[in-house]
Amino acid sequence: MVCACSIQNLSAQSYSETALTFSRISPAGSSRMIGIGGAGVSLGGDPSSAYLNPAGLGMFNKGEFAFSLGYGDVNSTSNYLNTQTGSDQTTLNIPFMGFSLQGPLNHEKIISGTLGVSFNRINDFNQTISYSGRNTNNSIIDYFLNDAYDEEGSPIDPRDLFLPTNLAFESYLIDTITVNGVTDYWSALGLLPDPEDFRNVTQSETITTKGAQTQWTFSYGINVADKFFAGAGIGIRKIRYESRKNYQESDFEFLDTDYNPLNSFRLDETLTVDGSGTNFQLGFIARPVQGLQAGVSWESPTYYEIADVYSASVNADWNNFDYYQNGSLRLNEVTAQLDESLVTEYKLRTPGRITAGLSYIFGKRGFITAEAETVNYNNSKYTSLLQGVSFDSDNATIKTLYRPAVNYRAGGEVRVDRMRFRVGGFYREDPFQSVQNNVSRKIIGITGGIGYREKKYYTDLSIAYTQGDQSYRPYRIPGDASPLVKTSMNQLFIQATLGLLMADPGNAY
Repeated sequence: MVCACSIQNLSAQSYSETALTFSRISPAGSSRMIGIGGAGVSLGGDPSSAYLNPAGLGMFNKGEFAFSLGYGDVNSTSNYLNTQTGSDQTTLNIPFMGFSLQGPLNHEKIISGTLGVSFNRINDFNQTISYSGRNTNNSIIDYFLNDAYDEEGSPIDPRDLFLPTNLAFESYLIDTITVNGVTDYWSALGLLPDPEDFRNVTQSETITTKGAQTQWTFSYGINVADKFFAGAGIGIRKIRYESRKNYQESDFEFLDTDYNPLNSFRLDETLTVDGSGTNFQLGFIARPVQGLQAGVSWESPTYYEIADVYSASVNADWNNFDYYQNGSLRLNEVTAQLDESLVTEYKLRTPGRITAGLSYIFGKRGFITAEAETVNYNNSKYTSLLQGVSFDSDNATIKTLYRPAVNYRAGGEVRVDRMRFRVGGFYREDPFQSVQNNVSRKIIGITGGIGYREKKYYTDLSIAYTQGDQSYRPYRIPGDASPLVKTSMNQLFIQATLGLLMADPGNAY
C-alpha cells in the first residue's frame, strides 16, 4: 500500500475536506502489484485481484496465500511566513494479506472458478505536520472576533458562539463590551482603532493524524475457455481517523512595549472519526490473442455510516493581567474546555471508480501493463442521522470545489530464471476544479521491486517514493490576509510479501 492519499490534507478542517480524504484512496495490493505502480486491473493471477479486479481470480490454477508487512516514512517541509519547518514520522503496519481457493467447474467452456479474500490498507493517515513563524499582520484573535458576529453583523450571544470561539470567550481572549448602550466584542489582545497601532506574534502548530482506511474484499472469478474472465465481489471498508491539532500564539508585541498582558495561549483540538461502509465490484478481462490482455473493473460508490467525536480546550497563560484595570480580576492561567465531547452521526457516500487497462505478456520473460482510473470526486454526499443537523452547505461546497479526475498507473516485470525485477509509477490528477492557493494537489509516485519464486513459495519486496504538495490556512479572516502554510510531502514506503502456493501456479500471472 502506497500512502499517497494522506498527502492532500494537513488535517480535517471541514466535512468537504474529509470527504476528499476518504475518497482519494491509495494504490494497494501485494508487493508485486506495488512494484509495478499498482497497475493490476488487466493482469490477474495475484491475490490482490480480489480487490483490484475480481475477474483476475479466474486465472488461478491453484490456491494461494500471501501476507505483507510495510514500513512507511513520511517527511514534510512546511513554509509559513518565510520560515521553514520539517517533520518526520515512521510507521509499521500490515498493508495486505489475501488467499484464494480454486476449483474446476467443467461446465461447458467454464473451466474453473476461484474464491478470493483480501485485506488492503487503502489509506494511511499517519503523519505529522509542524510550522512556525512570526506574524506581523494578524492573529487568530482576529478570527475569533470576526466569528463572534452573525451574517448581518450583529454580535452573537456568548452562549451561542460556535466552537472554538466559545472557548476563547470563556478564557477571556475575547469579551463583550458595552459603550453608550451598544454591545460589541473586543479583546485585550486586539488592535486599537489607532492606525499606528500594531501587534506582532509568534504562531506555531503541530498537527498529528493517525489511523487508516482498510477494506476486506470477498470476490469470485471464473475462467471461460482461457479467453474471457469475469468476477464480482463485495467490499467492507473501515475508517479509523484521528486528528490532534495543537495551535499556539506567544511573544505578543504591541506598540506600547510595556503592555504585556499574556505570555501565550494554546488551542488543542481532537477529532476522531469511526465508520464502516460497503461497496460492490464487477470486473472483466479478455485475452483476444495470446499475450494481450484487456481488463476493466467497476467499483460502486461506498456507503458509510460514520460517527465523529470532537473535543477542544483553550489554555491561556496570562501575565497576572489586571483585566478590568481596577484590581477586581487578575488573570494568570485560565483553561476553558468542553464539558462533553461533541458527537455527530451521519452517512457518507464516496464516489465509485472505473478502471481500464492493457497488458502484454512476453511469454515467460515478463510483461508490461498500463491503466487509467476515473473518479468523480464531487459525487461525495453527506446525509445526517441526527435531527436538526444539515449538511446542505457541505454538499454544495463539495460540488463547487471538486471535479472528475483521471489517475494513471503503469509498470512492468522482467523474469530472469526465478528472479523477478519490477518498475512502475503512478500519476494522480489534482481533484480540485481550480488550483487552490497556487498549489497543485497532483501526486506522483515511482515504484520498483524484486521477487524470487519457487514452486511452493515466493517472496517479493517493493519500494515506492511518493511526492505531493498541499496548502492549509490555520484560520480565515475577511480579506486576503489569512495566513497560508505550504507543505511538501515526501514518502518512502517499503513492503515485503511472503506467498505460499498449494502447487505450481503454472501460467498464472
